[in-house]
Amino acid sequence: MTNNIKILILLLFPTWIVAQNGYLVNQGATIVGLDNLYFSFDNVNIDNNGSMEMDSSVNTIIGSSSFDEIMLTGNNEINTGNTMVEADIDMRTNWEVEDFTLLDGVVFMSNSDILLGGSIYEERDESYITARDDSEIIKVIKTEPSTWYEPGNIGIGFTSPDFSSDEFIIRRGHVTFENEDKISISRHFVLSESIGKQDIDFSYLGHEAFEQNEDELGVFSRMENSSNSGWLRLRDQIYDTDNRKITATIPAPQNQFTLFNLIEENQPDVFIPQLLTLNDDGRNDVLLIEDLHKYPNNSVVIFNRWGDIIFRAAPYKNDWDGTPDRAFLKANDRKIVEGTYFIIFKPDENKDAFVKDYIEIIK
Repeated sequence: MTNNIKILILLLFPTWIVAQNGYLVNQGATIVGLDNLYFSFDNVNIDNNGSMEMDSSVNTIIGSSSFDEIMLTGNNEINTGNTMVEADIDMRTNWEVEDFTLLDGVVFMSNSDILLGGSIYEERDESYITARDDSEIIKVIKTEPSTWYEPGNIGIGFTSPDFSSDEFIIRRGHVTFENEDKISISRHFVLSESIGKQDIDFSYLGHEAFEQNEDELGVFSRMENSSNSGWLRLRDQIYDTDNRKITATIPAPQNQFTLFNLIEENQPDVFIPQLLTLNDDGRNDVLLIEDLHKYPNNSVVIFNRWGDIIFRAAPYKNDWDGTPDRAFLKANDRKIVEGTYFIIFKPDENKDAFVKDYIEIIK
């Protein structure tokens, strides 16, 4: 069965649209409602190439207890207000939605975005949203300085930077990682502004952990505007497995975070100090890596938080006192400044194993 909607439909009362085994094709209409609107579909493709918009006061219910599979496609955005989902949805078009309540079913996003005006409710192991293939849940908020936010119930909580913003954007996607015979769907967050030197909360669902021990999973971050140093596992992580939440400490301004990156790069057991105090008091004045003599073919690369290389040595000889390597600094840089820096240590320059960590420099 194919229903072609090509005219303006004005719905002024509770309305049901029912379709089975076919297409609901919208080539140019705007659907407007002033009350409840029910889409009860069974194996139906909603192909939206026109304007499909529900008034913000409308409660839109998609699916039903008897119909359970829907595909959303089309070239234009679908716009709904308060929306409740009762079916599996294969989502391949952008969707602007206010509050999103997951009564039943799983939303699989593919090359599409959800622009979330309000919050997601009832996301759980039985009913959740998975954003794959460059898909994202996008939440825009207005921030006040030094205020705690858990925007949209999308799984992240943080204190806003010390400035206000009318468009602070949080994006949540998912990335699939494989570790031996186990697979993890990792939550991935990108913030429009960096936040740093604070505790940040990440929540997750049980199915995202798969068979991994939840208290061994981790949060990784990437330096602001950096393409050099890659991902760094945050230290000082606190696990609340009862509530499926991890609190991690950010050492420096960051804006990209991945939860449950289970791929470990065969990191050797090497201790790298996290503090250099460049005050010539004889303590912590030089970067000393323990048992360095065991790694005669080692190498060290140190970055600032923008990803600029400030020091490189192969082999490293436990002699770096914070002096920048002029060859890797910009012309207007003269000396290293206080702050957080990042290090990559390879025990053997010719092998893949390495350690990534951070160093706090104080003068």
